[in-house]
Amino acid sequence: MGQTKNDDQGSLTYLRSHFAIVKRSECRFLETEELKKKEKEFRALAENSPDLIARLDEDLRYTYVNPSIIRESGI
Repeated sequence: MGQTKNDDQGSLTYLRSHFAIVKRSECRFLETEELKKKEKEFRALAENSPDLIARLDEDLRYTYVNPSIIRESGI
């Protein structure tokens, strides 16, 4: 982080550092929001697809099945 100094150059250094921190935080926030948006779009696609879609973990346990699987299998 920049240090606060009494001269104009020091203050400018502090402001640049502070701006960079805020900018990085803003980027992380936007990335998180973008990820949430993409996840919502994917979920809508999977939930409304006539295709059978499932996700399994490494032990081959179902972690997600879309409504088409439920309809087709009668579970």
